[in-house]
Amino acid sequence: MLAIVFGTSKFHQYIYGKKVSVQTDHKPLEIIVRKPLYLAPTRLQKMLLKIQPYDLDIKYVPGKELHVADALSRAHLPEVGDTTKLEDDYEVLSVSAVSDEKFNKISKETEKDPSLKIVKSLILLGWPDNRSDVPSPALDYWNFRDELSVRNGVILKGERPVIPSAMRCEMFGKIHESHLGVEKCRQRASDVIFWPKMSKDISDVVSRCAICQENRMSKPKEPLIPHEVPLRPWSKVGGDLCQIDGDHFLVLVDYYSEFFEVSKLKDTRSETVIINCKSQFARHGIPELLITDNGPQFDCREFQRFTKEFGFEHRTSSPMFPQSNGMAEKAVQTVKKLLKKAKQDGRDPYLALLDHRSTPRDSNLGSPAQRLMSRRTKTLLPTSETLLKPELVVNVKENLESKRLLQKHYHDIGAREATPFEIGQNVRVRIKPGNSPWIPGRVVAKDTTLIHCELTRQGLSTKLQSHSSVKRTFYQETA
Repeated sequence: MLAIVFGTSKFHQYIYGKKVSVQTDHKPLEIIVRKPLYLAPTRLQKMLLKIQPYDLDIKYVPGKELHVADALSRAHLPEVGDTTKLEDDYEVLSVSAVSDEKFNKISKETEKDPSLKIVKSLILLGWPDNRSDVPSPALDYWNFRDELSVRNGVILKGERPVIPSAMRCEMFGKIHESHLGVEKCRQRASDVIFWPKMSKDISDVVSRCAICQENRMSKPKEPLIPHEVPLRPWSKVGGDLCQIDGDHFLVLVDYYSEFFEVSKLKDTRSETVIINCKSQFARHGIPELLITDNGPQFDCREFQRFTKEFGFEHRTSSPMFPQSNGMAEKAVQTVKKLLKKAKQDGRDPYLALLDHRSTPRDSNLGSPAQRLMSRRTKTLLPTSETLLKPELVVNVKENLESKRLLQKHYHDIGAREATPFEIGQNVRVRIKPGNSPWIPGRVVAKDTTLIHCELTRQGLSTKLQSHSSVKRTFYQETA
């Protein structure tokens, strides 16, 4: 660089205002001149300013091809004259804003750091031409060796000091003292200080912060796992309880036809729920699978005896994740709307239920009544005898699967696959939805459908199970 400054000054009258090609055997210099001035090594910044008036195109050429310059470098004249002017060119532009005490501490720790001592000697004496010749402690600095310089015993990358290993723990505390997120901490640190793999180290430290983990946001949504479409009507049924104007209802919905039954309950005891389930099963048949939430009416010994007596499988949805039984939740929402609107308008609620069950969902799916009973039901609308005759609706399973695949496609935009959990792994669990804190726990068991987690905070020893398709309730804690 100093040779280029000398050459431009010597031949100013010949090159000023013209496009000039400069050939050098120092390849890093070709990259340095293309960067912003503040990113250049401090010992080169003033020299770079001196060549700003010239239109120079600096290119790298191997030394063996620079015949004239190579010959002159080997047969140079003895150094004569005053060199003060040349030494002035080494002065740097910037003044460190770091306090003398802090700067001296960094300088002392740099002298003690084995790897930085090697890097410092390489900066002052010159880097090898090949990466393979670089000592292993200095390999992490090879890719940006052109940006490194030494000022008062401190190694700088541009204007940022390189922090020795012994001071990095102190820097972590200052970087994360306000409990900013990973990206904010990275940006804050990379703006003023540097060491190799700093971003990864900051990420590891922030991810281990207990306060940040306890107050972190909910996890992003995961890819949708649709329910398998059953082969026939009323073989897979969803159930749920709801309350409308102080009255309790049991809603059962068929996953094949979307046909739902509504039963008014005198109370919410498990015996009452079981009797109403038997009433619906006596009308439509016993399903192979019943999916409900974890309400006390379903999670009790009486209901377990009922499932064994009637010979069907009972599966519960994930806690705090009603979407896993979305068919029942949607049916409850529909029932509430129908009954409230009918009451507000003074209409018969049974006609509202009849009209809903008789309305086709799609041109190729038919109405819920058609899919369940293979016939249209008579309503107040005039309907011919031909249309009321039994008629099988075909390809229901294929059409439903196609519809759900389309729903999955739009749902999965922006979704992210969760990391699988292993037994013994430390995790965080959110017991209540919203902004409740994440409680530390440990995975104690799992199978293909459930994850069992034991909570370990404030003397709490509770088992929480979560469906594998909704692991958003959990997240891995970095130990």
